Amino acid sequence: MRISELKQGVYEGLMLVEFDDNTDKLIVSCVMYSFIKNLLSVNTENENNSKNIVKSYSSVIKNNFNIYKNSAVSYNIIRKTIEGYNKNGFLEFNSSQIDNITALYRNKTKTVPFATTSFSQYMYKVFTMKHSSYIKLSKIHFDIMVPIIKYYQLNNGVNPSDLEIFDAELYAPTPGKEMLFTINGINPGRIVSDIKANRIPIRDKIYLVKTANPYIQIITN
Repeated sequence: MRISELKQGVYEGLMLVEFDDNTDKLIVSCVMYSFIKNLLSVNTENENNSKNIVKSYSSVIKNNFNIYKNSAVSYNIIRKTIEGYNKNGFLEFNSSQIDNITALYRNKTKTVPFATTSFSQYMYKVFTMKHSSYIKLSKIHFDIMVPIIKYYQLNNGVNPSDLEIFDAELYAPTPGKEMLFTINGINPGRIVSDIKANRIPIRDKIYLVKTANPYIQIITN
């Protein structure tokens, strides 16, 4: 089966499936394409029925993806890779781009819940980094992020794991330089206000803090 025909089958088979956003749909489209391609390589009799095959597997693939996106470090990397392709839809993807996305998807390294007594780059959903960047991010962790969550532990009874880093690589060359994060149960506006008022004593360590709903955006010095 030609790549264009299989892409069309995936596109039509996922047309009515709901996703959180278009980037998630493009990720699943790439994963589905690879899955169906492998399936048809050992059973060619259904080559002309790829759309219906996609439909029959769509709920399983999507459910697996939902688990993956909430636990895999590489999810953010895949999103940025796809956004970098600047494609309007799945039919514009070429085979090497699809293969690249599915290769990233195969990495199931899991994120680590935020903690105050230890550090892991996987708390920040950072997959690979230089040793110097690791040391810098570790310092940001203990000097900035740990005091933030400890403040709300003391005053609101939240757990360290309630702090979630959404993206620590907004400035890709230096992980941790610019981040988006949330604390479950705490309004983003309050967190920004507490930091700006120095109720959490980290003002000398950051350049900027602001809301970027539903997240808090922070730029470190």
